[in-house]
Amino acid sequence: MPEWIEDPALKLRMRFERLAEDLAGEVEVEPGGGIGKHFHPRQDELWTVREGKARFQLGRSKRLLEAGEEVLVPAGVRHALKNVGDRTARLRFTIKPALELEPFLLEAAALNRERKVTSFGIPTSFGALLDGATFIDRYKDTCVLVFPPPFPPPALQPLAFAPLARLARRRRASQGRQ
Repeated sequence: MPEWIEDPALKLRMRFERLAEDLAGEVEVEPGGGIGKHFHPRQDELWTVREGKARFQLGRSKRLLEAGEEVLVPAGVRHALKNVGDRTARLRFTIKPALELEPFLLEAAALNRERKVTSFGIPTSFGALLDGATFIDRYKDTCVLVFPPPFPPPALQPLAFAPLARLARRRRASQGRQ
């Protein structure tokens, strides 16, 4: 398996491996860290807790999982996870099918390492807002973010982010001509 990818904003690190059309990987989540509410329009996820404890939110329900327990997240279900223990939680996941999830996760971690967003997901500058809008627009068929408030509801995200993504592309093109 490749090297670990750090995401300091989410307090986790992850690594991936391709399994034919699927994506598998490991995630280590520090206490208090986790992944905010989102959903995948066309992918199912299977999560297994290997060590520690993690609270999964699936729709409106919450489940606390400990080592050896697993949860299946069907496509389209809003979900989140958080390490609620006092030590690092180690989890394994499988995503079916992989689609563009690996590049999405790599780019999200890079944006977080560059401090383009706060730990609450708020852009740190206008340029960061444009980068984020471009990112969300590019991966809209793979992952739909539904946090933090007042994040636009999924149905309105194309109306909000597509114009910002176009503006970002125009700004990049005009800066390249100078």
